Amino acid sequence: DEALRACYDLDGVELFGKGRPLRVRPAHLNSTVHVMDIPAECGNKCLAEAFKTFGEVVRAVVFVDEKAHPTGKGIVEFKQKKNAVQAVNECDKRMFLLSKVPNPIRVEFSDMVDTNMGLPESDVQKLRLKEQEEEKFPPRFAVQGEEEWRMSREFRDLRNRQERER
Repeated sequence: DEALRACYDLDGVELFGKGRPLRVRPAHLNSTVHVMDIPAECGNKCLAEAFKTFGEVVRAVVFVDEKAHPTGKGIVEFKQKKNAVQAVNECDKRMFLLSKVPNPIRVEFSDMVDTNMGLPESDVQKLRLKEQEEEKFPPRFAVQGEEEWRMSREFRDLRNRQERER
């Protein structure tokens, strides 16, 4: 409890008058997952909303390059480890989709430490060229046997073959 209180007390404190606030967050050990193949139209908020399916999300970050373009990778920190385990297991067994394109995301446990602020929703708006034309597709698991599931499985199989060949 004292460590948690210290985190909250120190978060945002400006040190040495440099104008940069200190960022202190409690560690969520073993409750962070690394997400790959995130669609370009999905920002931090979209990722967090999608992963609420598995439990309470502390933080979700879509990584960006030096030009603020999404890299297709990110992390999700859960409040509890069991939620991270569920996310990894469910996304490994089933095809979890975040956009119209049936390219399932990949989810693995993460041991990386990250301070990246990610892709804010305001920047996502700038990246969407055909936003009005495209239908909005909520995060979902593809239904086994349907066309979307077959296409998702083909994406996954192709990706697995490419990884084995490396």
